[in-house]
Amino acid sequence: RTTQHSDDIRKDYWLYRNIIVRIISKKLAKGKYYKRKAVVIKVLKHDKYSARVQVLDENHNEDNDGDILELDQDDLETVIPKETEETSLVRILNGPGRHEKAKILSLDKKRYVANLQLKNDENG
Repeated sequence: RTTQHSDDIRKDYWLYRNIIVRIISKKLAKGKYYKRKAVVIKVLKHDKYSARVQVLDENHNEDNDGDILELDQDDLETVIPKETEETSLVRILNGPGRHEKAKILSLDKKRYVANLQLKNDENG
């Protein structure tokens, strides 16, 4: 591209509706939600750094499945699909291509690096 879109600039907030995140706060409810996955159901417009999330049902025996929480992005991390999910689509959350969907071509979890192909660029 010859022109730079405003979404290409790296921002300090990354939350996006309908992405899966992991709760990383050990202090929240005395660790009750630590390492639990959740889906972002709403990014709070007043600051873009907070979201309403719904805890996902993982073990079928937890009494907090489906709980809805309001959390800061510092209490969350993104969830990277398993390597076996080669056809998985991901959402680019920051930098060039921000908010676009892409297919994972290769993934190096140790270095936090992935090669992606934008969904709208599959033919070339």
